Amino acid sequence: MRTQVGSQKHAKHIAPLLCIALLKVSSGSLAALYRWTDDDGIVHYTDTLPPDFVGKARTEFNEQGLVIRKVPRAKTPEEIRQEQELKRLRTHQERLLGRLWAENRVLLRTFRSEADLLRALDEKLDTIDLIVQVNKNNIHRQEAWLEDLRSQAADFERAGKPVPPHLRSLIQKTKDSIRAKYQAIAKQERKRKAIQARFQKDLKRFRQLQAAGSKGGQLIYRPLEPILHEIVSCKDRRECDRLWQQAKAYLYPGEGFEFQTDKSENVLFIAPFGKRKKANLILARVPDQQGQGASLFLELRCQQAAQGKQSCESPELVARAEHFRKALDSATLPNQGSDPLVREEI
Repeated sequence: MRTQVGSQKHAKHIAPLLCIALLKVSSGSLAALYRWTDDDGIVHYTDTLPPDFVGKARTEFNEQGLVIRKVPRAKTPEEIRQEQELKRLRTHQERLLGRLWAENRVLLRTFRSEADLLRALDEKLDTIDLIVQVNKNNIHRQEAWLEDLRSQAADFERAGKPVPPHLRSLIQKTKDSIRAKYQAIAKQERKRKAIQARFQKDLKRFRQLQAAGSKGGQLIYRPLEPILHEIVSCKDRRECDRLWQQAKAYLYPGEGFEFQTDKSENVLFIAPFGKRKKANLILARVPDQQGQGASLFLELRCQQAAQGKQSCESPELVARAEHFRKALDSATLPNQGSDPLVREEI
C-alpha cells in the first residue's frame, strides 16, 4: 500500500514522527518511511517509492523516525565517466609521487653533504674531459695520417696513374673515423651540459630536503585529503612541454617553499617548509590513454579538507590552485619558460 503525506511544497517541514503516525493509521503497519522530492520540488513522505523515483535521492527513516540512511541520486553516465577519469589521474599521480620520493631517498643516502655532490660532479666531468682529450689526440694522429695518404694519392695522379682502390678506401675510412671522433666529442659536450644541469637541480633539491628536515633518506610525507583540483589538457608533446614550463613558472611560490620535481619532469610537489603534512600542491603530467596528448592534473591537498579551502594553512597555494587554469590560458605569464629549480646561482 502506498500512502502519500504532504503534497504541498512546504511538506518537508512536517516531522517524520507525525508522518509515521499518519502512515500507521492508514496502513496499519510500517516497516520504513521514505522522504523524496518529485520533479516539481514537492517533498513526499511515503512507505513505498514510485518506480520512477527509485534512482532519485531519498532519506529513509525507521519506525522511531530516526534516519536510517541517506541515498544519493543515481549518477549520470557522464558523472560516472568523470569519476573514473579522476581516479585514473590520481592513481598515476601517486605513482609519480612514489618515484619522486624514491629519487629523493637515493639522493640523500648517496650524498651526506654538498661537498659530496661537488666531488661526484668533478669526477663525472673529469671522466668526460679524459674521453674528449683521447678523441682529440686520436683526431690529431689520424689527420696526420690522412695528410700522408692524400700525399701518396697525389703522387699517383702526378705520375699519370690511377689512385689504387685500397688507397682510396683507406682515405675514406680515415675521413669517416675522424668525423666519428668529432661527433663523439660533441656527444660528450652535450653530456657535460646535461650533467651540470642535473647537478644544479640535485643541489637545489638536496638543500630543500635538508631544510625540510629530511635526513638519511627518511622522508616524512603522508597523503592529505584533496580540496580542489584542475585539469588542463594538451594535444601533443610540444604543447604539453610548453604548458608544463608555464605551469612551473606560475606555481613557483618563492622562498619558504619546497619545490621538487622528478628527473623526468612529470610530477611537481610544492609545500611550505615545515608544513608539508598540513598543505601541499601537486602537479602531474598524465598521458592520455590514447593518442599523443596528456593532462596536467593539479591538486591542492590540505590537512583539514573537510572544513574547506578556508582552513588550508597555505593561502598562497590556495590562490595558485584557484587561478591555475586562467593563468595557463593567459598569453602573458611571468618568467615564462624559466625553470625555478635552477634559478639559484652556485
